[in-house]
Amino acid sequence: MYLRFVALLVYLLLFVVACSDKDKNAGGTSEAENSIAIENKDIAGVSQKGPFVKGSSVTLYELNFETRAQTGKSFLGRISEDMGTFAISKIELASQYALLRVDGFYRNEVTGKVSASQITLNAISDLSDRDNVNINLLTHLEYERALWLAQNEDMTVKQAKKIADQEIFEAFAEDFAGESVEDLDIFGNADGDAVLLAISIIMQAGRSEGEFSLSLADLAKDIEEDGVWNDSLERAQSADNSFEVELAQVRENILGWNISQNISMFENYVEYFWSDVFGLGRCTEKREGEIRPDTNPRSRYFNEKFICEKLHWHLLGKKLSSSSTEESSSSSISAESSSSSANDSSESGDSSSSDSSFSGKSSSSIKRSSSSRQSTATIDPPYKEETSIIDPEVLAILGTCNGEGEGSVKKAFNSSFVCKSGLWYSLLLVDMEQDSWFNPDITYGSLTDQRDGQTYRTVVIGTQNWMAENLHYGGENASEELAANMADENLCPSGDEEYCEKAGYVYTWTAAMNLSPTYRTRIVSNYPITSNHQGICPDGWHVPSKEEWNTLLEYVKYTYNEGVNAIKATDSWVWFSGDVAPTNVTGFSMLATGMTCGSWGRIDMGISTAFISGDVPSIVLGIPYLVIQEFFYSENNIKEFNSAADAFNVRCVENAAP
Repeated sequence: MYLRFVALLVYLLLFVVACSDKDKNAGGTSEAENSIAIENKDIAGVSQKGPFVKGSSVTLYELNFETRAQTGKSFLGRISEDMGTFAISKIELASQYALLRVDGFYRNEVTGKVSASQITLNAISDLSDRDNVNINLLTHLEYERALWLAQNEDMTVKQAKKIADQEIFEAFAEDFAGESVEDLDIFGNADGDAVLLAISIIMQAGRSEGEFSLSLADLAKDIEEDGVWNDSLERAQSADNSFEVELAQVRENILGWNISQNISMFENYVEYFWSDVFGLGRCTEKREGEIRPDTNPRSRYFNEKFICEKLHWHLLGKKLSSSSTEESSSSSISAESSSSSANDSSESGDSSSSDSSFSGKSSSSIKRSSSSRQSTATIDPPYKEETSIIDPEVLAILGTCNGEGEGSVKKAFNSSFVCKSGLWYSLLLVDMEQDSWFNPDITYGSLTDQRDGQTYRTVVIGTQNWMAENLHYGGENASEELAANMADENLCPSGDEEYCEKAGYVYTWTAAMNLSPTYRTRIVSNYPITSNHQGICPDGWHVPSKEEWNTLLEYVKYTYNEGVNAIKATDSWVWFSGDVAPTNVTGFSMLATGMTCGSWGRIDMGISTAFISGDVPSIVLGIPYLVIQEFFYSENNIKEFNSAADAFNVRCVENAAP
C-alpha cells in the first residue's frame, strides 16, 4: 500500500511539472522579437470561403508593432480570377504586422451558387518572412483569438497564431499538424486543405449566407478568450447540419465551378466533426459493426443509433450516399425467407435501404431484404411498442388477419407476427413463448436454484455446461451479504416483471459479483475475486470469465463454422444485409435483450445484448473498469467494454466440466 501511495505521489508530481512546462511554453515571449519594416513588397494569395468572386476587394492594413492596432495606412487589391486570386504591390509598412481583409460575394459550396449576400473575412500576418497570404475561414477564426493571446499572454504574433490554430482544429475535432492556416487552399492536396474545406462546409450547412455570417461572428467571439467552442447548442446544430448535408452533391457543386478538378478528400473530416459531437468517436476497422447512440442531448439525433460500417458511421436503417466518395454499404437489415438459403443472400450483392431511422426508444420501421430476391419488406424489431405491419411483402406471406385468426402467430422473413383485431403486429419479446427461443433438437438439462426454487434450462457446449437462460434472481432467501450488495439494484428497469421473468434481470457488476457497491469507485490492490467466482450465481455455478466466454466462442466457431449465430435464439434478433440468420444450433439461446446504459434505459433491443464477465477490473485514473461480453447482430462481432455502473444480463456456467 505504501509503495502504491509513493507511485501515485510521483505520478502527481510529474503531472504538475508537465503542466507547469506547458504553461511556460503557452504563455510568455520565449523568443526575442523586433520591429521589422516592410519595404516595397508584393503580397499575393487566394481569398476563399468558397472562392470570392472577381472584383471583390482585398485590403491590407498596417498594424502597430506594440499594440497590433491599425495605424490608418492601407493598400488595396482586387480578386482577379475565379480561384479567388489577389495581389497587392509595393507595400511599405513600419512593422511586419498586417491585417488583410476581403469583402464580397463568394461561391457557396453547399448550394453551388454565388452567395446572395456579402461577407468579410480577416487574416493577421507577419510579413517578415512571407510573400503569400491566403485569407480563409480559418484565418478569420484565428484573427480575434491570436490578437487576444498576443495582447494578454505576452506572446509574439507567431506564437499566438500557432496556439490559436491548434485550438481551432481541436474545436472541430481535427488533428493539427502545424500547418499555417495562411497557406491553406480548398483546392490544395494537403490534409490541412481538406480540413479547411470541411470546416467551411460544416459552418455553411443548413444556413443561409446571412445566418452563416452571424454564426461565424458568434464563433469567433466565443473562442476569443479561451480558445474553446463553448456554445454547445450551436456546436450541436452545426453537427446535425453537417451530418445531413449531401457531401456527394457538395463535391459535384465544386467541380461544377470548373475552377479546379483537384478536390481534397474533405468528406472524412466533416464526419470526424459530427461523430465527435454525437459522442461516437471515429469509425475504425476495429470498430466495424459497432453500434452507438448519439449521446448529445442538444442534437436532433439524440439517442438515435449509428453503425460503423466500412470506416463510416451510418444512421442505423439508412444509407448515406454522401459519407464517402466510395459507395457505402447499406445499413438495411436482411432476413432469410423460408424458401431460401444464406448463400443465396450473400450472392445477391444488393441490399435495400430504409427511409426511417432506428431508435432504441421507438419502433421505427427498418427495411429488410429477402435472401432470394430484392425485398423492401418493412419489419419492426421486437420493442415494447406495438406497430402494425402494412408492408405488402410481409402481408402476402402472413395472409389475412381476421376474427378466426385472432391471437395466431406466424413467421415471415424469419420474424414472428401476431394477429390482433384485424391487423398483424411484430410479436414483442414479452409476448413470445419462451419455447420459441430454444432449439427443439437439443436435449436440455435443468438447474433448480435452491434459493428461490426457479428452474433454468442448461446446455452442454463443448467442455462447458451453461445456463441456457438469463439469470432471474432477485435476492429471495439471499444471504445477508448478498441482500446488502443488491439493495440499490434496479433489476427490471422496464418495470415489466412479466418480461423480466422471461428475459432475465440486469445487474451492475458489483451485484453480479456479490461485492459491496463501494467497489464501483474504490481503489484496492486486491479485489476479493477468486477463480470460478460464484457471485450471484447458484451454488456450484459461477459468473463466467472472459477466458470462458472465449472458450465458448472458439468452440462454436470451429465446430459449427457459424460463430455468434450458433448461440443466438432464432426469435428476437434482427440482422443486416450480408449476415446470416441466427440458428441457435448450440441451444445457447442468447436473446437480443439490448443493454441498460445509464439514463438511456434499455437500448438496442433486437440488435444487441451484453453479459457481465467475472474478471478483476482494470484501474484507469483511479476508477475500476469492468469487462463485459457485448454481442451485436453481426457475425463474430464481439466487443469488450468498460463500465462501472451500467447493468447487464448474467449467464452462469457450471464449476465442474460436464
